[in-house]
Amino acid sequence: MQKIVVVLFVMLNLVQQLVLAQDIMTIGQVFDYSAGDVFEYTRHGGNPPPNATRITITEKYFINDTVFYARFNQSYNSYVVWNPDPHLEYSFYSSYDTISYTNLDSLILFYDALFQEDTTIYFSDQYCGILINAHLGEIGGPFEPHLQDTEYGKGLGVVNLYEAWADNSYEPYGFYMTYYKKGDVECGTIDPLVTSIIDLQKSTINFTIFPNPANTQLSILQTAIGTVVGSKQSGITIYDAQGQLVQQLSLDIYRDVNYQLSIDISQYTPGLYYLHLQSNEGTAVKKFEVIR
Repeated sequence: MQKIVVVLFVMLNLVQQLVLAQDIMTIGQVFDYSAGDVFEYTRHGGNPPPNATRITITEKYFINDTVFYARFNQSYNSYVVWNPDPHLEYSFYSSYDTISYTNLDSLILFYDALFQEDTTIYFSDQYCGILINAHLGEIGGPFEPHLQDTEYGKGLGVVNLYEAWADNSYEPYGFYMTYYKKGDVECGTIDPLVTSIIDLQKSTINFTIFPNPANTQLSILQTAIGTVVGSKQSGITIYDAQGQLVQQLSLDIYRDVNYQLSIDISQYTPGLYYLHLQSNEGTAVKKFEVIR
């Protein structure tokens, strides 16, 4: 009887390992991107200021068993400025780079050795049903021990990286995916500020806002906005420093016509805001501050 139990236990263990191996993805499955794919991330932390990174895959090519991806990266960070009154300041960045992955037919555990410690496999509701391979491992050695939780999504790469120190001597570190677009599939929420970075750099719309800082009224003076606006691509949108929509306005402006508009901001909470002026010419963004 005891031999039968042992045999059954061994067989069950082998079946579990076989099922696990079938669900553990390969490096090629995890990092399977296509040109046009878009991914957005934000940082972990105790209570990090608003931040986001947007990565767009612009090109994909192979050399032997290595895949290369050209990427366009857009991001912003914010930090607290205490004088004259506490408020957030923003820095915007953009860059191009190329990354590569090799041994594409190898299981992801060969890419990430911590997978051998603890592996969890599930389909994520947060990422719209995508297969996830996750693990929790201890790194840092005996002097700075901390736990690292890493989650890989099929075709999404790393969707979550979280590191926490056992003695809480440091703030938790890492990032997680908040949005992705692959082909016709979109999942998550687009950050309204990170998508404005390219517009800040390339927009041809010429407009001025004043006074800045403002109290109860904000004036906008613009020229050469393009064709008649009032379509889905045209108008004014205002976001607060946390990226929350505050106000939307439709306009009626014609090409090569100077235009001035006043906006009532008397009900705005003091702080920083971002005004997006949109037309078929593109989108331009200006920052303004409300004071009392």
